[in-house]
Amino acid sequence: MENRFDITDPRDDPRGGYLSFTILDGATEIPGRISTPAMRILADDSNNSPTGVFAANKAKIRAAAYKFRRFNPGLPMIVLGARDFS
Repeated sequence: MENRFDITDPRDDPRGGYLSFTILDGATEIPGRISTPAMRILADDSNNSPTGVFAANKAKIRAAAYKFRRFNPGLPMIVLGARDFS
């Protein structure tokens, strides 16, 4: 995976249903989201908060975001769901 690809720490969205984060792909910033069902898969009965689950699985989320971005370079937002982690 490229060194110039990273993701920021998550931000809770008051509407619920997902966590928001920013994808840094070189000089480009793209909004990203990860759904609650995807977070449940990653939680694996850890009883962590959603941000704790994100932090514990940041490498997996980064890898999924990288793959999604490379297959869909023109999309204005990356939305990760359960299918990206099952």
